[in-house]
Amino acid sequence: MLSLNLNPIFKVRNIENPHHFLVKAGIPSYAVVKILNGSVTTLKLTHIESLCNALFCEPSDLLLFTPTKGETYPDNHPLLKLKRAENTPSFQDIIANMLLREIKEATKAFIESKKEN
Repeated sequence: MLSLNLNPIFKVRNIENPHHFLVKAGIPSYAVVKILNGSVTTLKLTHIESLCNALFCEPSDLLLFTPTKGETYPDNHPLLKLKRAENTPSFQDIIANMLLREIKEATKAFIESKKEN
């Protein structure tokens, strides 16, 4: 089953009031309520585009795939790329456990890699 998985993006983007943020991004309030309470079953392409523009992400970043019980998928099935990673530490947790020197080195490497792209 596919579902929207916006909370990790809100957390990384430091969005404290997702409802206000999404309405401001151009998504109607009635749709925002359904999106945030997990009851959305259909989503307009314009809403997906608005979400991606506002959250600076790809459509695949918005989705989470949870296999239906009893269903089996081949290991190379594309939907499996949308499964939730198990026990993946948050970026904040990783940074919290790094030495200041390591943070500076990682920041420098990150900036350099972004210049190359």
